[in-house]
Amino acid sequence: MRKASKLNRFLPATLLKKMRAHQTEAEQLSAIWPSIVGKELASHSSPASYQDQRLSVFVENAVWASKLRHCLPDITARCRSHKKLKLECLKIIKIKIGLQASSNDDTKNTRQRKSKIPETSAKIILESAKDIKDASLRASLERLGSAQGCHEKNNK
Repeated sequence: MRKASKLNRFLPATLLKKMRAHQTEAEQLSAIWPSIVGKELASHSSPASYQDQRLSVFVENAVWASKLRHCLPDITARCRSHKKLKLECLKIIKIKIGLQASSNDDTKNTRQRKSKIPETSAKIILESAKDIKDASLRASLERLGSAQGCHEKNNK
């Protein structure tokens, strides 16, 4: 939460509002994941993406994957019926083992997954970067918005 409050001080309110409006279902689900699966399971798993009625979830290891699989019918029902989520059409929950979940334990030997910015968010960041007066912040936002490659592709 501290990181978000620091970000709020540097970015224009209009940019933050646009970014929140384009928040993906998986990002919304991440925020309420513990209430869907319970605190213990949430500390060893994290939703990654929602696309084509399929939710991908990362878990730390096979033990947690098994526990998650055991709860899939309940988790699917909770996701579909949650008021804040738009996952009524959720059909499949795909479990991916061995990737870093939401645990803060740095001593574990797990791979880090790359964070991806949705293309719409990247475009909003690039558009808003033009209005930033601070050169280093503007450059950082341009790098962040260009991470998906949409800046170069769309401008050529």
